[in-house]
Amino acid sequence: PPGGRLDLELRALLGPHYVLEKTGEIESWPGAPAQRWHMDTPHLFSTPHHLPPHSINVFIALCDLDELNGPTEFQLATHIKANLAAPKRFARAFAPRGSAVIYDTRVIHRGGENASDKPRMLLYFTFSRPWYHDHLNP
Repeated sequence: PPGGRLDLELRALLGPHYVLEKTGEIESWPGAPAQRWHMDTPHLFSTPHHLPPHSINVFIALCDLDELNGPTEFQLATHIKANLAAPKRFARAFAPRGSAVIYDTRVIHRGGENASDKPRMLLYFTFSRPWYHDHLNP
């Protein structure tokens, strides 16, 4: 809702006129391997300077994200172009059911291997600046 915590975070990251670009569900079934490392959207523009985010993803965990079901893994600080060649640092998004995980779509990440006997399910919401539209992942 307007003025809620998520709205305030998105306004701080994307400006006051952000738009909900897309939504969906991600399902990782028992035995699914880890995804390949990827960015959801690339760094924009040919500039050596760090730019603010043009798009933000919000995951809502529909189950507990734990060691067995392979939560999303992130390569930290890769939303900053200068860090792409730096030594890699990693974090995993362990979270209880109902939690939100918010990240810049330029961060390199992947879904982990699901070694559990239950599906790992997430809802995702992609918010963007009004001038940006993701043509790579419609």
